[in-house]
Amino acid sequence: MRIRVSAVVFANFVLVLAAPGAAFIQPPGRPDEPSYLSGPGVVGKQTPVPHYDRMKLREVAEGSKILLGVFIDEDLVDCELRRNSREASNLRLEVQAARDDNATYLDLNHLNRGPELSWLNFSAFARDCRKKQKAQTKTNSRRRRSLLSNKPRRHSRSKVLYRTRHDDIAMNRYHIKQNLITPGTKWCGPNNQAKKYTDLGGFWKADKCCRKHDTCDQSIGPFSVKYSLPNGGPFTMSHCSCDKRFRRCLKMADTGAATFVGKVFFFIQKQCFVTRTEKVCNKRNWRGKCQSSSYDIVAHVRDNFVF
Repeated sequence: MRIRVSAVVFANFVLVLAAPGAAFIQPPGRPDEPSYLSGPGVVGKQTPVPHYDRMKLREVAEGSKILLGVFIDEDLVDCELRRNSREASNLRLEVQAARDDNATYLDLNHLNRGPELSWLNFSAFARDCRKKQKAQTKTNSRRRRSLLSNKPRRHSRSKVLYRTRHDDIAMNRYHIKQNLITPGTKWCGPNNQAKKYTDLGGFWKADKCCRKHDTCDQSIGPFSVKYSLPNGGPFTMSHCSCDKRFRRCLKMADTGAATFVGKVFFFIQKQCFVTRTEKVCNKRNWRGKCQSSSYDIVAHVRDNFVF
């Protein structure tokens, strides 16, 4: 796909005009910063991963739907389609903030061709994602027999890991975290490879952060309800304090592996929750009036931190 472009330079961004009504906004000289895109009815964001130059994290929103994709070069390697109006709205606000930055215009006629922006086409992106999901589902179904026959490992978290891993696969739900296991770690991924609690990979600083986060005592498993909050997603939602501690640990580790884990995790996990003790109705009559109530811990969703 070829796209003819012209460009204008803002004080803090380069705006590349692609197809009619589309724009590409990128901070000049700052390759580690996100790029923002907008087109008729859609907005997009591209986040580079430091130390992994070939990898890009891309998200596109259209209406109440949002697509998350992981690309190596221009090849889609993992993706997820969500129907989440809050996430879509947040992305639109972020793109608008980039567009509203103070600007002076300069026409760059010598620029004939911009970056490959085909992923801004929501329908095409969704179609590619469905193909990727279909291929992954076949792979998962082949793996399921051997995984279901395995016995849980013998360490403090084996029963939890066994149940979570097999429940995810048995539900036959594809998700973006399925293949993203950081090389050189044993805890940083959906299926940890640690044989015991003290087992760490070569990138032990990042691995220790992941291990600590995995033991968060307040979390809601995939496709389950806890603290009166349903988690309809295919991965665990943690208390905001756990995600905040995880982010701080990765920042303090300050390694390439830790940065990679942080970028990918907080790209995918955009929500966490907080808890409060509230009065909860336990029984209602046929009119909907509460007949019996008690005080219980109730969870409320919050937007997660940015890495």
